[in-house]
Amino acid sequence: MKHLLISLGLVVVAQTSAQTLKTLADARGIHIGAAVTFPGSPAVYDTTLNREFNGIVCENAMKFGSIMTGENSFSYTGADAIVNFGVARGMFVRGHNFLWHKQMPSWFSSTSYTPSRDSTFRMMKKYINAVMTHFKGKINEWDIVNEAVARDSVGMRPGTGAFAADQNSKWALLTDAANHNYDYIDSAFAYARRADSTVLLVYNDYDCEGMGKKSNMVYNIVSGLKSKGLVDVIGLQCHFYVGPSTSGSNGAWVPSELVTNFQRLAALGLRISLTEVDVRIQTSPAPDAALLALQRDGYKTLMSICLAQPACKSFFTWGVNDAQSWVPGSFSGYGVALLFDNTSSGSPATFTRKGTYLGVQEALLATTNLRGLRANGLRLIPLDAHSRGFDLRGRNLSVFPYNPNFVIRKSITSQHKQ
Repeated sequence: MKHLLISLGLVVVAQTSAQTLKTLADARGIHIGAAVTFPGSPAVYDTTLNREFNGIVCENAMKFGSIMTGENSFSYTGADAIVNFGVARGMFVRGHNFLWHKQMPSWFSSTSYTPSRDSTFRMMKKYINAVMTHFKGKINEWDIVNEAVARDSVGMRPGTGAFAADQNSKWALLTDAANHNYDYIDSAFAYARRADSTVLLVYNDYDCEGMGKKSNMVYNIVSGLKSKGLVDVIGLQCHFYVGPSTSGSNGAWVPSELVTNFQRLAALGLRISLTEVDVRIQTSPAPDAALLALQRDGYKTLMSICLAQPACKSFFTWGVNDAQSWVPGSFSGYGVALLFDNTSSGSPATFTRKGTYLGVQEALLATTNLRGLRANGLRLIPLDAHSRGFDLRGRNLSVFPYNPNFVIRKSITSQHKQ
């Protein structure tokens, strides 16, 4: 049973904690999804996807190295299985991704493959046309260019040196980055727009969620693309950690910075998608209750900020359950970064919900309609000592949607993602 009280632009919703994330997200008008490997094994994996998510994205099956097996050959088997799974269930399907500096096919990454600039653009166009035509009508939004800006805010990936180096992109190398020409980005979006004018086009990157040098560079990229009518969505990956770290950090993620960055991106007319969310913690020694509570609060904070920004339309986790996560293999001593663990319960069985799940659920269950607040011109005011928030007239709005003192730090030393 759901009761609505509408007064002066506020919508108060009474929900039960038994409702799934999908049900709550549908009610809030956002997409909550997960990256998947291959549905169907085990059955509990499918059950969890069906029950909890209204969105889906291929973790690896749609990447360049998985699909374009030769200069003139394509393999869609793995991607088809995941995309068709989502389409059959009415899910919001993301395409991930076209141009990235990793997971390239061997024929392209080979040092012996050195076509001319013009030939590279022709191959890029053929690749994008073929894949977008194959999936036309099934994909809602596509990551066209992924991580074109280097880590540590050092600038665009230069495309020089060893092709496999983390900072370099062969796409940039073959298309004149040596002369500081990065028009391959504009070209990729232009090819995609012509291939399918109905799908939302996304620039996707990490370490640009808050404010700083890299987020400024990403802002400039998407601002330029938007002015040419080539981009619709900014994808913010949101790979975070909480608690102590021995891996170093390029700075803290502060909720107020996310709010500010979201506002300036929305002002460009862009949708915002949180595309690869995970919040990892140290697993050795085993995390204590305080660290788990901080992780739970991290998920709640992030979802709350998304809900408070009308342009934020999607919240996708990078995996369904902890056994699937890329984190332990890439960040030694870290893990348990997702919403479900690896045990199952219920009938039909689903993976067991964690505190992180409950954090997201709490944000979705918040009694204040955050989108309504922003749309009706009410400002958001930080928590006072009694954990209460008020509107401009001093009326109680229940709990403020995020804790402004909450901090998540981001790693810079480990390899980014698979």
